Amino acid sequence: MFRALLFLPVACLLATEVTAQWTPEWQVQGLGTVLATPFVGAGLGIGVRSGGRVRTALSVSGGSREASVAVRTEAVASFHLTAFRARGWAPYAGGGVAVTFTRDAVWEALTMLVGIETNPGGRSGWFFEGGVGGGLRVSAGFRGRIL
Repeated sequence: MFRALLFLPVACLLATEVTAQWTPEWQVQGLGTVLATPFVGAGLGIGVRSGGRVRTALSVSGGSREASVAVRTEAVASFHLTAFRARGWAPYAGGGVAVTFTRDAVWEALTMLVGIETNPGGRSGWFFEGGVGGGLRVSAGFRGRIL
């Protein structure tokens, strides 16, 4: 028991070092899909950038699907080619899952996207995405760092 208590400070120090490499973000976006599951909406998201080039994100958008109120959630992981560039445009690609809800039905889809963002290594910037996921998917918005 006493040995386990001695290990606790070391575990806390290691956890601090790992979380120091993560960068939390928020985003506001407009999102639309056409064809298979048409949707138009806007929403919010949160994401985490690793110490490298990977970003994972979860977003929720409210909007309309064929004149019905709908909610679309997405969980996406993306790989950023020039993730540390403080200024300028930087490309990325990613994929994940999306679920669109209405009162009457639920549609699930795999998503694949390519995007471009401004200032990926800076405090905030714009992003534009295109791809597939429940039809042709287009998204644009603004991201900012939480810390």
